[in-house]
Formats: sequence, C-alpha cells, structure tokens
Amino acid sequence: VVRERVIFPRLEDLVYEVEAKVLRRFGQWPVVVVEDQASGQSLIQTLRYGRGRGERAVPVVPWPDRGARDRDYRHLRPASKASRVDGILRLIEGGLVHLPREAPWLRAFIAECAMFPRKGMHDDQVDTMVMALTRMERTGLDFQRTIPYVRPLELVGGR
Repeated sequence: VVRERVIFPRLEDLVYEVEAKVLRRFGQWPVVVVEDQASGQSLIQTLRYGRGRGERAVPVVPWPDRGARDRDYRHLRPASKASRVDGILRLIEGGLVHLPREAPWLRAFIAECAMFPRKGMHDDQVDTMVMALTRMERTGLDFQRTIPYVRPLELVGGR
C-alpha cells in the first residue's frame, strides 16, 4: 500500500516498484488498474507503451473500463461514492472480503472505511477497494479461496 501525493514521474516509478514487488512475491505480473481521470490518463498511456528507458509495457486497465458493457458497471451509476460502495457491500457482508491480521496500513484503512462517507474525509482507500472488488467480481476471481493469514473485513461505522 502506497499513500503519497507525488508528481507524475514519481507516480510512474512507484507503479514499476510495486509491480516488481508483486512479481517477486506472487511470481506473476499484476494487472494495474488506473482511474481514468486527470493524471491517470497519462499514466495509462505511459504504462501501456513503456517509457523508453528499458521498462516493459505494463498490463493496465483503465477504471472504469469504457469498453465494458454498461450492465457490468450498473451499480456504479449514479456516480456518488456512497452508491459505488453500496454496489460491493454484499461481498463484504457475505464474508468474502478478507484483510491481513497485521499490516502497516491496516489501522488507517479500517479507520477510513469506518468514517466513510463523512464529507471532507479522505476516501482514497475506499475508492481503491471499490475498484478492486468490482474488477475482481467482474473478472470472476474466486472469492472463496482461503488464505491463512487473513480475517474477514467486518462492516464498521454503520455502513
């Protein structure tokens, strides 16, 4: 988990660094999902074609995937953040979403989820969770797979 505000060149570097960590840990290249807004549009183009400094092109998917059928993202409309969260709550409520028992980012993530959707609060991690869970569900990832170091994400904060 990386939570930094960075300039564009550093953002590119972070993607390559995280991608390399995922490759070392899991033995396969990850698919990178990037929000198709603002600097994300430039990042998508740069990752798709490489930077010309020896880096390979990165498998990147824009979010939302404009090539997807509308029904794949029907729960994202209307576009309010609360509506997008509502679209994935059944996965959390069903016990299909798990978190590591310990992680440096865990406390901040749970706190952000608990405070959502209070106005003025940071919600980057909530947005990222929604993007990840929607994509995982849409691509048919097996949510039933059990990993021994995880525990279910429980709903907090009245959501």
